[in-house]
Amino acid sequence: MFRKYIGIFVVALAVLITGQADAKGKKGQTTVQGTVYAVDVSGGTVTLQSNDGTLTALNIVRSSKLKRNNKKVTLMGLVLGDNATAQYDASNNTKQLTATGAIVSTLSGAVVGVKSGTGVVQLDRGSFGTNAHTRIIRNGEVTTLGTLTGRDHVVAHVKQGSSQSHGTQSEGDGTAIDVQVEGPEECEIEGTITQIDLDANTVTISSEYDDWGVTVNVTPDTIIEVEGIETPTIADLAVGQYVEAVYASDTQDAFRIEVQNEEEEGYAEGPITAIDPVAGTITIDCYGSPVTLFVTASTKIEKNDDVAGFGDLQVGDEGMAEYNTTTMIAKEIEVESAEDED
Repeated sequence: MFRKYIGIFVVALAVLITGQADAKGKKGQTTVQGTVYAVDVSGGTVTLQSNDGTLTALNIVRSSKLKRNNKKVTLMGLVLGDNATAQYDASNNTKQLTATGAIVSTLSGAVVGVKSGTGVVQLDRGSFGTNAHTRIIRNGEVTTLGTLTGRDHVVAHVKQGSSQSHGTQSEGDGTAIDVQVEGPEECEIEGTITQIDLDANTVTISSEYDDWGVTVNVTPDTIIEVEGIETPTIADLAVGQYVEAVYASDTQDAFRIEVQNEEEEGYAEGPITAIDPVAGTITIDCYGSPVTLFVTASTKIEKNDDVAGFGDLQVGDEGMAEYNTTTMIAKEIEVESAEDED
């Protein structure tokens, strides 16, 4: 009888040890499963998001083994949104990462132009389209299409056989699943142009929100967007125009200046009553009047005060949207989840 209990104890101990080994992995390694949330090529990290929303940042070192759809890839070959499983050590150094996702082609190069209205990004080596589902990372941070600059380098993964669901994307431009961007650190300002110096190539902007302003330098790399003008220059800007500008904090060089039409700005507030993932639209019940808006890669989305994507929006979320009344494209969406409201 004593030998029988000893045998049961040994078997139970073996099962317990085996279970711990599976959870920790080989030689103290830990396993995490989720989707690829962010990639920072220059920083050498990849962030996975688990089903419960937990983010795990992993270091990619020389010994790390990365595979995507059973093929060896570099960090640049991972696609945002991929399903992934990773083993890593106590220092969060990745030993192995295996990812699966859609079949894609890769397009890379320097940014030449960005068309926020159509969602098309022009590179020195081609162009691609974007839509509400396109995930954009710049310097390892989740962002929107509007932050791309003329000094950025882009890697875009385009789904084979894709097409644009909204806008006037040029024929042959595939829709990017993700856009991974590396570029200089930047600042943003939103406000009114108070002065333009064509000799010095500078534009002074007064902030909408605070009692401050900035004078930015317009360089050959500055991307300027003015509705109705194909290739606008500083001469197409005017005092009194409302603009959004992205610029370098050290040199004050403007990366991007986009003219906004305040007369076309609309606001909707209320719960989300419908979401169409194919069309890339949401419907907000604005005090009994439904407003259907297009969501694009340029739409800034926040949920519960955190940066979010189109896929994070849910029917029942309560919030506010700022949009263009002509195109019905949402410029900004801020929501809180229904459970938080309760």
